[in-house]
Amino acid sequence: SDFPDPYFGGGRRAGRLPDGNGSCRGRPAYGCIQYNKKGRKKDVKLLSIAIPCYNSEGYMKRCIDSLLPGGDEVEILIVDDGGSLKDRTAEIADEYEKKYPGICRAIHQENGGHGEAVNAGLRAATGIYFKVVDSDDWVNGEAYKEVLEVLRRFVYGDETLDMLVTNFVYEKQG
Repeated sequence: SDFPDPYFGGGRRAGRLPDGNGSCRGRPAYGCIQYNKKGRKKDVKLLSIAIPCYNSEGYMKRCIDSLLPGGDEVEILIVDDGGSLKDRTAEIADEYEKKYPGICRAIHQENGGHGEAVNAGLRAATGIYFKVVDSDDWVNGEAYKEVLEVLRRFVYGDETLDMLVTNFVYEKQG
């Protein structure tokens, strides 16, 4: 396996198939049917995106909406990290899961902090690649399309990708 450590380089490959090289009868793992420990089918996505959320109702929608153009190739894992009862983070996560089945998933847990929310997303991820986007951040649509295209080229091509680094813009208000 070219990715012995799931945390290597900020990217991770989905669970390896029985032939050990991530292929499905000569095709890359992306688009193949895999089975979880309970024998249920699971779809392999190109990119899993975890969004750790703690009392994020005021800004998480912008984040999630900026990721939805990835469509069925991505899974958006909205990790509700047990915020206050007055905050609607958990309810918003459930609304997105209901409105976008197969793309958005709500994961609810007791507060464990940012790191545990990231780990919960990583445990639930089915994507070939993995990314964390904080709930108060958002992605640029054109840049996001480019990233998905690059990931597709590596999945379907002969080269491997350990890590993809992109720019970010820091916007300070006030």
